[in-house]
Amino acid sequence: MKYTLISCVGTGMFLNKNTNEKEYRETNYRFPDGKEKRTKIFIEAMFSCRYKDFEKIILVGTRTSNWGALISENDMEDEEVFNLYGELYLSDKNGEGIKESNVASLEKYLSKRFGVPVKLYISSALISEETASELFSLYSSIIPEISPESNILFDITHSFRSIPILIYQALQFSLSGSSFGRNVELVYGEYIENEKVSYVRNLSKYWNFSQLSEAINQFATKLDGVKLASLIEGDWPKGAKAIKRISEIAQLNFSIQIIDALRQVKNALKEFPADANYMLMKIKAELEKIASLCDENSVSRTLFNYSKFLYERKMNVQAVITLQVSVEACIIEKYADIEKYLGDYDWWQDIGKQYLHDVKGGDNWKEIGERLRSLENFRNQVAHGGGKDKNSKQYPSVSNVDSIYKKGILGVEKLFEIIAEQ
Repeated sequence: MKYTLISCVGTGMFLNKNTNEKEYRETNYRFPDGKEKRTKIFIEAMFSCRYKDFEKIILVGTRTSNWGALISENDMEDEEVFNLYGELYLSDKNGEGIKESNVASLEKYLSKRFGVPVKLYISSALISEETASELFSLYSSIIPEISPESNILFDITHSFRSIPILIYQALQFSLSGSSFGRNVELVYGEYIENEKVSYVRNLSKYWNFSQLSEAINQFATKLDGVKLASLIEGDWPKGAKAIKRISEIAQLNFSIQIIDALRQVKNALKEFPADANYMLMKIKAELEKIASLCDENSVSRTLFNYSKFLYERKMNVQAVITLQVSVEACIIEKYADIEKYLGDYDWWQDIGKQYLHDVKGGDNWKEIGERLRSLENFRNQVAHGGGKDKNSKQYPSVSNVDSIYKKGILGVEKLFEIIAEQ
């Protein structure tokens, strides 16, 4: 797999006693497979040990980062390289930092050194609340420079102050809405003083955690669990399938199928992994909320519960349609075969509505019936793209949704009570 390397360039924290200048410390970078490389620059170690198959390098730093440290002493015999290093050294010494005229030259040199294209992203040395937006915009422009087919390795070893945090957030922002199959990995060369070794740590789970957090939120707030299902499939296969099923039902508004899907959720919960981590426990809690919507004795009440669940998540279209289906289910449960007629439009129009019309329930039944008719009319408008009401000839208004739905809820609750007493 091809990778694009995003690496930070700082100033170095090791004080050279001979020159009294900060620089990068020479260390043995030890990789998980046992390979080692002694060098000051982690990028060199990654290329030397073939840590990944890189196809591009993006270097991020400030104008006063130690750019000269990227030039190998072995290349100093080349006059052009030697002069470039001298200019970088002097610019750093006088506090100006890298000059624009040196950026292209350094990119050219590094591209030749590592054998892949290299691009520099350079910001001002000032990192503060006032410059955060500017820096975020700069770092957000990195992703368009990377091939959509390329994996991403983010190296934070030589990071400078808060830069890696902003880059991390910019990556999340830039990749939001894109294919969730995009592979992003993190790596860090951790120097251990008493061992004089820098262990190469794979921190890719940090990215996975952030992706999971976003996916859990999408599922918890909008029942969009497609991404979440893909992320947990390896850890909890049945849970992933149940989440995907719930998501498809919510997105396509196949509310009648929620009954079977809730059974699937309950079966998945029975096979929850014993060694589950905290993230998986949180996902389990979300599925338990959904499983609790099921009323084992009533399809109509299950649909009613599901409708309210959707409404709480501002999924108003699905909530309104499901609430109307709960009315139909209530009548069918009382007077017909729920397995046979639920979802049968012709039966409902020809027979079911007459059963509903014949229901009698106290002095306020007229008001209840009006609420149910209003709900059905609104359901029809919603289901037909916001069409005009057949009586008023008016388009539905968003401002009326809450009122109509809440009145519908009261009407359906009263219908349940009346039907239960008959």
